Amino acid sequence: MITRASDGYHLPAVTRELLGSRTLGLALILVASVVAPARAEEPLEGSWECPLGVIRFEQEGDRYTGRLVDPTRVCSFAKGSELVRGRLVDGLFTGEFRVCYPAGCPQREGWALMMAAPSADGEKLAGSLAPVDEGCPDLVFNGRPFVLARQTVLPLAAEIAPKSDGQRHRKMRPEVFRLFREGLEHSSAGRYDAARAKFESAGRLDARNPEILNQIAITHFGRGNYGQAEKHYRRALDADPEFTSAHYNLACVLAKQGRSKEALRALRRAIETGFADPGTMDSDSDLEGLRATAAYQEIRALAVRNKDRAGR
Repeated sequence: MITRASDGYHLPAVTRELLGSRTLGLALILVASVVAPARAEEPLEGSWECPLGVIRFEQEGDRYTGRLVDPTRVCSFAKGSELVRGRLVDGLFTGEFRVCYPAGCPQREGWALMMAAPSADGEKLAGSLAPVDEGCPDLVFNGRPFVLARQTVLPLAAEIAPKSDGQRHRKMRPEVFRLFREGLEHSSAGRYDAARAKFESAGRLDARNPEILNQIAITHFGRGNYGQAEKHYRRALDADPEFTSAHYNLACVLAKQGRSKEALRALRRAIETGFADPGTMDSDSDLEGLRATAAYQEIRALAVRNKDRAGR
């Protein structure tokens, strides 16, 4: 589940200050000359790369919070730290960006006022920061315009849908991956019907891709349509019989239907293809009906073995 951070600042005041910042305004004019603003409703949810690392944007209404999910060593911000907070209105993002300062500065970190515009294709977020202390520039941007680039690698599937190991599969063509990523963003927010529409569009361009089939199944599962979910998990496994996540997910949907013996067979097959996370098995409510059985404990022991062999 994606948790939403509370809105602990007064954005209208921030916006007025941003618009009154001559330095920031001039920088944004330069940015706007090369980056066409996107529509206001273009979503920013997802993973973005910048010098601080990978930031994960989460949306609540028109407000966004960006947290650090894969830090670099530029600053000492820990994984999970809130780095961006702001609002997207009329194609313009205004808010604050967390920055760090070199040794010798009065403060080691702070929040700089931020203004940025998404590109027309939604792949970049370009803008600038208003300096907090003219005499002590931050270590990362130092008053220069910046560009955040949307992360477009397949491990995003694993990040949003933990029951997915799509990084094993061949890379998708750009037009397929764009639809796939949009589907993941809808799915992560619980918008399963919208997600399915995107995945099905991707599937029409790449009909045998097991990762797409797996994600279509997840949207059916999220709606409680277990029969359709099972059908698509099996189609994913027809395309790739070694697809660990699809075996695990199939076990979940069979267990939800009360088909314990079949669920245990699917779960064992997940272990045989490399599943190595007994903790997930033990906490997954979908498997609750299986955990009291001797067969489950035997399968769990095999997952522990896999984990030990992997050195996790």
